[in-house]
Amino acid sequence: MIGLTNLESLISSLLGFYTRRGYNNSIVTEGTFKPLSSTSIPAQLVYISNTSNENLFVSTDNGSTYLSIPNGAIFPFNNIHNLNAVWVKTETNTAGITITYRYEV
Repeated sequence: MIGLTNLESLISSLLGFYTRRGYNNSIVTEGTFKPLSSTSIPAQLVYISNTSNENLFVSTDNGSTYLSIPNGAIFPFNNIHNLNAVWVKTETNTAGITITYRYEV
């Protein structure tokens, strides 16, 4: 089998980037960390939009470490592999706030 040249590899990776399928979705917060999906949904890239009027905590390991996203920010997460591995909650543990996100496969 003949390997790809550098140019062919570059074109292949660019086409892969621009041909991703994207989906929009949302969840409603609970008092603790909640996964973006309760089922297994593959994803390579996730954009979380914080319009909750408070800081949003996002974890990829169920809360032991997390990233704080300020109100009004949109933050990308790369190499997720699965939406049920991304967990979110508000800083004050407020329930009932809708968090929107977009994921690409």
